[in-house]
Amino acid sequence: MTEGRSTKNKKRRRSRRGGLSKQPQQSQYQQQRSSNNDALDTSSIQCQRSRDTRRIPTDIVRVCALPGHSYAEVYMAVRGNAVFKAAVADLIEPPYRMPDNTLLMRCKRDIQGSVVERYVRAILDGKNIATIQVTTSTSLVTCSTLDEFTSAADLQKALLKQYGVTVELTNIQMNFHQNGLQWAQIFLDEKEAGKLIGNRLRIGFMRAVLQEEEPSAELQKALLEQYGVTVEADNIQIHLLQNGLQRARIRIAMREANKLAEKRLRVGLVIATLRVEEQQPPRCFRCMERGHRSRECKGTDNSGRCLRCGQEGHRIINCKKAPNCLTCGLSHQTGSGKCAKAVSPM
Repeated sequence: MTEGRSTKNKKRRRSRRGGLSKQPQQSQYQQQRSSNNDALDTSSIQCQRSRDTRRIPTDIVRVCALPGHSYAEVYMAVRGNAVFKAAVADLIEPPYRMPDNTLLMRCKRDIQGSVVERYVRAILDGKNIATIQVTTSTSLVTCSTLDEFTSAADLQKALLKQYGVTVELTNIQMNFHQNGLQWAQIFLDEKEAGKLIGNRLRIGFMRAVLQEEEPSAELQKALLEQYGVTVEADNIQIHLLQNGLQRARIRIAMREANKLAEKRLRVGLVIATLRVEEQQPPRCFRCMERGHRSRECKGTDNSGRCLRCGQEGHRIINCKKAPNCLTCGLSHQTGSGKCAKAVSPM
């Protein structure tokens, strides 16, 4: 009797540990539902990857018809070529027509625009019907801690010798620090920039650090070159949108803002529209309403009241009561943008 009980207890302990446990069999409906869930998860991952892939900047080749020639003439010359169908068609996305009658060909990921340009030039060689322009995705790399005698040519030779990266002299901008040292801004291809970022460059007795510069620097350069407007980096805020693009807020003087209003700014591959942001009307800190200043106020003096609950004896920072607007009486703090009576006449 004792022996039989001990055997049963052993089996129970083993079953609890998983030794004799049986996996419950799934019904046909559960198996189908599980497989559908797996397929759904996989498709969502692929969809996310495809969105990420589209956000990666790629090279662009523009073919613009010369005066006296039409877009159709250029398009048919490229489209009817056997070399283009055999070699170039797999390197680019489907080409399309721009509003200025330009044939735009966007290269696929990891395809250099110079390769497509070489084929297109061979196709149009001797016809003299169009101009070809290549736009590559660029990055801005900063090279800090350079001595005062370093030139752009010295930097160009060091980059080529130590990392095999070729940079045009026109794409190197030298700047001076207040302590007498120099730092350089280097504009180059995104793929070449990947070889430099995070590394060190030896020039003379100095070991300079190569870092990728913030997008605000590229925006600064574009504003200065295209419209002659100088903006400090601290006055530029970059915000990432849900669609993967970015939005910039630039704080500048009103006279400079009027120069830029409704103008277009080319930054990299994107042409952005510049708009002046509407500012909120001034707030009176006497009656706590908007639309006028304290020196112009003719309303009730509420300067000693809490902006949250509207009562006296404490400030908003210490208030724990329910919000109550002094202007309209609704459940929001005084001066809120939700208040329909926030702007009042002087």
